Amino acid sequence: MANQMTFIDPSFIASVRDLNAAIASASEGIVCITSKANFEALKSDEIVKGLTSADLLHCGLRFEGQSAFEYIQLVTFNWNFLTPDQRQRNYSWKATSDFMVFEKVIFNTMTGLDESFESLNAALMDFSYRVMIGGGKVLYDPSFMKLSTGGTMTITKKDEAIFVKKYFPKNALVLYKLLRFIFAKTKTIQKNTDPNSVQGKLVGEKIRNINAYTAIIPTINRYDYLDKAIQSLLDAEFPPDEIIVVDQTPVANRIDGYYNPFVSYDHISVIYLDVAGQSVSRNTGIDQAKYEWIYLFDDDSVCWKDCLVEHKHLIEHSMADCSTGLSLSPGQNIESIQSINRFYRSADVLDTGNCFISKSVLQAVGKIDEAFNRGSGADDDLGKRLFLGGYSIILNPKAIRIHYKASVGGLRQHGAWWRNKSSLFGAYPPPTQLFSIKKYYSKKFRLLLILSLILKAKGRYSAGPYLLFLILLPYKLLRSFSQEKKLTKQSN
Repeated sequence: MANQMTFIDPSFIASVRDLNAAIASASEGIVCITSKANFEALKSDEIVKGLTSADLLHCGLRFEGQSAFEYIQLVTFNWNFLTPDQRQRNYSWKATSDFMVFEKVIFNTMTGLDESFESLNAALMDFSYRVMIGGGKVLYDPSFMKLSTGGTMTITKKDEAIFVKKYFPKNALVLYKLLRFIFAKTKTIQKNTDPNSVQGKLVGEKIRNINAYTAIIPTINRYDYLDKAIQSLLDAEFPPDEIIVVDQTPVANRIDGYYNPFVSYDHISVIYLDVAGQSVSRNTGIDQAKYEWIYLFDDDSVCWKDCLVEHKHLIEHSMADCSTGLSLSPGQNIESIQSINRFYRSADVLDTGNCFISKSVLQAVGKIDEAFNRGSGADDDLGKRLFLGGYSIILNPKAIRIHYKASVGGLRQHGAWWRNKSSLFGAYPPPTQLFSIKKYYSKKFRLLLILSLILKAKGRYSAGPYLLFLILLPYKLLRSFSQEKKLTKQSN
């Protein structure tokens, strides 16, 4: 990396177009956007050192980034749109012109700033977001801001609507406008669903060794699949040094001698639980694990032979705290993977059925929340807590499992199937979803988020059943709120 640095004072920049021109005319090397006073308070080698471990470094959460684009939370539960603690380093993309530094080659790769946006900060956040979803490492570090914080809001509703239009499906923009009561036209922009790929610093040189790990498989009423899941781990190119099966199958349904084919493997153990729950079973395995690195796996899955080798490679060649892999259905292959999921990038989903993660990190965030024992959302909840805690979750497109999605056992055992649909008299929204809304989102958004889920449910019903769904909705809501209160009591 060239250490030549171009300093740009945003107070002399009148528009996004002007900033584009200023960066384009900069020498190859590092571009630093900040005030003259802050730039002078920093040492150049301090900036250079900070950028060795990131593709884009910023202090946005100390300024407008803390509250910018917050209404996007109304149309997505993606944790990247939550706001981590501004006092600690984390992986938020909400960069601002108060302090932002990157190599010019990244600017060239991203083809500059999007001039559709009205404010500098909106364009810079969009740029930072594109770097992140393109596979670059975006890092928030408050230590690079030496001055007191302040500033006013500059990002407009129109800027936010442009962002939604750019990155979300058309129906999300309609929902967003409905929920914000915005019906004005937005500028015509080109929608680009596949970001430019950044050959950045997310994964690089080898920095540590992973020699051993524990694989944890929770299971309930899935004996038709479980033996194949275990065998796929034993046949892996990098097999686990310990396998813990946590069996919650009711005593009456347990098969005598089922584990006999594996008794010769002294590193395979079975723990029986009389009280079933996806969270408590995984937590039991985590507590019993001998090794620092843990592979969370599902009982109705088969991992590809190189799946664990790829998890190992990613963890060894990055500062990731978690490598989350991909799942394919039977009959699918690499060609079935969407282009946006074919390269390393900061993850927006986490799969506890194919996840390589540090035991100490799991313990630091409270492991798997037991409020999700019998409902969907445990993966997303863990991902949110990791993101908000400043931990790195990287999508690993090379770590692949085949997921059979068994129609019995697992969460099916507890009647949990869908996020945006319920049985005739079932609770809606799903109680775990309502629990998550109350746990992570501001009170001012809660009613709107519930409304958004009600509107999204329309996509899972035909006209007649959806009308019946709406008629029964008051009862469904009462059930949901009642069950959510119970979940809150049993949460970690």
